[in-house]
Amino acid sequence: MMAVFLCQHGGLSGANRLEVFLMNNVASTRIHRMAGIAILSAFGFVLMNFAVPIIPAFPFLKLDGSDVPVLIGALLYGPVGGVGVAFIRSLVHFVLTGGGAVNLVGDVAAFLASCALVIPVGLTVRKQFSWRRLVTGLVLGVVLLTVVMSIMNYFVLIPVYMAVLNFKLGVSLAQYIVIGVVPFNLIKGVLLAVITAVVARPLNGWIQHNRHDSTVVR
Repeated sequence: MMAVFLCQHGGLSGANRLEVFLMNNVASTRIHRMAGIAILSAFGFVLMNFAVPIIPAFPFLKLDGSDVPVLIGALLYGPVGGVGVAFIRSLVHFVLTGGGAVNLVGDVAAFLASCALVIPVGLTVRKQFSWRRLVTGLVLGVVLLTVVMSIMNYFVLIPVYMAVLNFKLGVSLAQYIVIGVVPFNLIKGVLLAVITAVVARPLNGWIQHNRHDSTVVR
């Protein structure tokens, strides 16, 4: 506040005035960024509670729309911002659903899936936002999502569920990956990509105006 007062009353040189202006601008940007991430995380948490099964043979594989706010977060705030939205959303969900080992595994899996989907999008549009870059990032995200979740389910998630819950698949683990995890994540990724593109299109001007590129958010 003293710096602002001195700036307004000629107590600072031109260079110092510029420094004060930049500091105030950065502080304002950080506040807006934190508020935006918090709001998107809240939307993500709400959407996380509305899930539907999409693979009849495995009804526990459910799709929700909570990654749409995560993807919007990546468009606005870069890959780190998108990951931040995913982390806060999953953390809030874990805390408010009572915690526990089962919920922990599920929320960690949801967070990792979001990261796999959102990081390629955030990196692709980080320097410059365009529809070509967005589509490229979404395609890469869907592919990475499918690969990462196939590996995680095979080596970590399903073995943990089997050990903790005495969970039975009814098929071999390899079959489950091929006929369950892979198609589920492909369908999920494509649907989320389409929804994100549909949501982002009418918001194109707003996104362009409000996004914080790599010169601001690193």
